Amino acid sequence: MVRSVPIRDLANPRHLPSLLEFAGEIAPPCVADALMRRFSRENLSHRQLFEQDQIANVMRRTRCDYQTAVDYLEAEEWQADDASITLLRNRKSHHPGSRKSPATECLYDA
Repeated sequence: MVRSVPIRDLANPRHLPSLLEFAGEIAPPCVADALMRRFSRENLSHRQLFEQDQIANVMRRTRCDYQTAVDYLEAEEWQADDASITLLRNRKSHHPGSRKSPATECLYDA
């Protein structure tokens, strides 16, 4: 998946887990080192730091996974409070025995 990501999209937080996995498992050492340096906190832009903090906030508050946090934050224009409320409402409205949606599935595995 990482190899098909256009260079202009590398900063998208949606791709960070795949990039880090690629760096840790597949990439040649020089590429892995460059990726790890590029995506370390001290090299992130203010916007990227804001996004990472919002993702961590939603994950901590709702106990969801990284991808679910990104999905909800994108839907709520990167407002962690709104994304957390929506995620928790979706969990609350879930009825046992009904099919779990991919966006809320992680909440029931915890």
